[in-house]
Amino acid sequence: MVLFNRGEQSAAMSTSAEEIGLRDAPVYLVRDLWAHTQRASKGGISASVPPHGVAMFRVRSEVPYGITPLTTYQ
Repeated sequence: MVLFNRGEQSAAMSTSAEEIGLRDAPVYLVRDLWAHTQRASKGGISASVPPHGVAMFRVRSEVPYGITPLTTYQ
């Protein structure tokens, strides 16, 4: 999933698991592919994106066995 800022200034951008077509789930695992971090989310996906920049995430509706996500929920 990609958030692309076409603007001239940094922007707080967001979407939801529903908007990107994921099935309903109690929790999602959101992995930031640039920062190599992951967090748990209740469906909200957001980032501060620099001008003409991109934030890229892998979003899963299941938390794989053995993965302990951060306890940050949106």
